Amino acid sequence: MTEKQPHPLDDARLARRVETLKEGSRLHGATLRAIRTTPIVQSQGVVLCNVKNERQLLPHFLNHYRSVGVSRFAFVDNGSSDGTLAFLLDQADCDVFQHLGNLKAALFGMAWKNHLLSRYADAAWCFSADVDEHAVHDGWPAISLDEFAARLRETGRCAATAVMVDMYGRDAIANTRVAGSRRLLDACPYFDGDGYRIAMPADWRTSHFPRLDVRGGPLRRVFGSDGPGWLAKTPLILEPDIVFNDPHTVLPPILNFDLPTIALLHFRLTDLLAQRLARVSDQAYTQGSLGEYQDLGLKLREDPDFTFYYSGSVRFQSFERFIEKAVICGVLRPPGGNRPA
Repeated sequence: MTEKQPHPLDDARLARRVETLKEGSRLHGATLRAIRTTPIVQSQGVVLCNVKNERQLLPHFLNHYRSVGVSRFAFVDNGSSDGTLAFLLDQADCDVFQHLGNLKAALFGMAWKNHLLSRYADAAWCFSADVDEHAVHDGWPAISLDEFAARLRETGRCAATAVMVDMYGRDAIANTRVAGSRRLLDACPYFDGDGYRIAMPADWRTSHFPRLDVRGGPLRRVFGSDGPGWLAKTPLILEPDIVFNDPHTVLPPILNFDLPTIALLHFRLTDLLAQRLARVSDQAYTQGSLGEYQDLGLKLREDPDFTFYYSGSVRFQSFERFIEKAVICGVLRPPGGNRPA
């Protein structure tokens, strides 16, 4: 087994930032209501998820992660009114918390997740995901998330980075139905087969958002943008003393710069999109997501039959096939490689 990568804080500024995040998690955690919890088993990993009015997506989310061996979930419900909370309380493998405060004030929910990181400090690993994000990894679905995390740990990794990949259907977005009897991957089987790129920042110390610059996908293809790439995310934490800096990055920042070993299939381009667009004004989104949703809302008002499907669309078949296609050339790699130079 190789020696674990050290992840010391890089300077006093980062130390202050970590302490601020930890203090925020204590303050917000103190007002987090634990509705149902059960003791964690050290060999168990836990998937962390914040939700608000996600009753339709939750069965798909749970089915996906249960299919790769996940046996513990921890949800923070942020004041749902659509039956989300009652549904979660019917799931024996779900710990359920509630917070009725402002999502943005809680660092877009990261203060809650940092509190849960300390609460589940004995877990084998913690994986942060939104309810419309389904993780796939090398060996998926035969290799469980537990085994994948163990393999990463054997290489000395403390965390794992993901690339977010928007999935979509062939029909109009409004006609891409989320149904309980149909997998999201069947409703949205396509991704962009070209146009992705990955780059290292010139100096992460000058950025408040220290991460790989990964850009591409259907929204950038259609709308264009010269802004930063938002598609890198660090969702899997394997060691203590790591905190979420924001919805995409962790601290220490060096952990955000490994080439991704996970793809987060992002199922937001469905008939449920109208509900998300209606929430754009409630400050539930980061600045990058806000701009994307505003562009989408305008496009769908102009063309209700709009679809992202194009001649370069590729049907998802397996993670291995996914790696072979253009999206993945130079963007994803199996566990064990080095950080980009």
